[in-house]
Amino acid sequence: MRIGMIHWAFPPTIGGVETHLASLGTELVRQGNEVFILTENLNGTTGNDKHNGIHLERNRLMSLSNYEKNIPIYFEDYRKLYGLVEKMIRKWINEVKPDIVHAHNLNCFLPYHPVACEKICREKKIPLVLTVHQVWKENPTFVTFTNKIKWNKIIAVSKFVKSELLKTGTRGRNIEVVYHGLDFTKYRPRTTEELETLYTRYPRLKNKRIILHPARVSIGKGCEVSVRAMEIVKQKFPNAVLVLTGMGRQVLFYNKDDLYKGEIIEDIKRFKLKNNIYYSHFDFDDMLMLYSAADVVIYPTTGSIEKGDEAFGLATIEANSSGKPIIVSTSGALPELIKSGYNGFIVPKHDHRKLAERIIHLLKKNDVKEKLGKNGMNNVRKHFTNEIMAKNTIKVYKKAGKV
Repeated sequence: MRIGMIHWAFPPTIGGVETHLASLGTELVRQGNEVFILTENLNGTTGNDKHNGIHLERNRLMSLSNYEKNIPIYFEDYRKLYGLVEKMIRKWINEVKPDIVHAHNLNCFLPYHPVACEKICREKKIPLVLTVHQVWKENPTFVTFTNKIKWNKIIAVSKFVKSELLKTGTRGRNIEVVYHGLDFTKYRPRTTEELETLYTRYPRLKNKRIILHPARVSIGKGCEVSVRAMEIVKQKFPNAVLVLTGMGRQVLFYNKDDLYKGEIIEDIKRFKLKNNIYYSHFDFDDMLMLYSAADVVIYPTTGSIEKGDEAFGLATIEANSSGKPIIVSTSGALPELIKSGYNGFIVPKHDHRKLAERIIHLLKKNDVKEKLGKNGMNNVRKHFTNEIMAKNTIKVYKKAGKV
């Protein structure tokens, strides 16, 4: 099958959707399909690229940061902009000749791209599928273009997302739930010898009790909760270090994350946590090692239904697959994936004291930590592999072709 995917970003841009695209595309290729992705350009360049057998077309008209920087220009001349977007997508589809077009979060941010996709796919009788990776009811584009565009099928990444889509008026028979997956041969426990490569690159982490928060440092990901929790944790474990991993390139559109990052850095200074918090951008291989090196993984997201609750949370299965328990908040789909006392713990949103309490408990109780990590690892192997995700996605493609 020739599969055309379209999304605003792709690695090295960081984020859950970007990681998912790379995993899904790679596995679809491994299973014998051809995968083509239309996505953002990098460093001002436009052209072809390749990633694990995936054909990438990078174009500036897919870069949300371009629109963010030029909103007055683009919106004053929206007819011309729509024409450029349609021309780009039509050219890509004519060259790729996909059997199906699979859009990811194209119902968010801007109207031009989903409208153009619908028009061209209808003309060419190509099934059009949307994956909804976030629920953002405050965004009028999300609500309108989830329901107005004639998607042949909509993939919800969790039961939570499906339930919220139903509340916006999306037809239930049009929605299929497909959970994310991962490559458990990469997300796995590492040996002491393997972890030495991480400590060579980041010597400050050696011989520390590592609390890992693997998320973008952005509004809604709960980094401020993690920082406040560390103020408490360090009293019991002075050698504990909170690692914030998401300081790299992100998708930007009407975004205040740069301001938020500055606030987090100020909080670290204010609470005298310079020796207990390490923040940086880590590449994929570093992240694999960090999961394995961590004593505890945390994901205390603070999103809301209006502004983007946690639709899935890849960190949950990445941590569990690496043999680590994870502490999550009550946000969105997280309680769907984590069962308290089985593969991690759930704490209330915004509650840094309860988060600190659970971190301290796991740091004290190695037997509990190991039991929860093992349960989580077995659960991922059974239900959340790339192979399962890709096969379920293909099933949706086939159903979309029959609608």
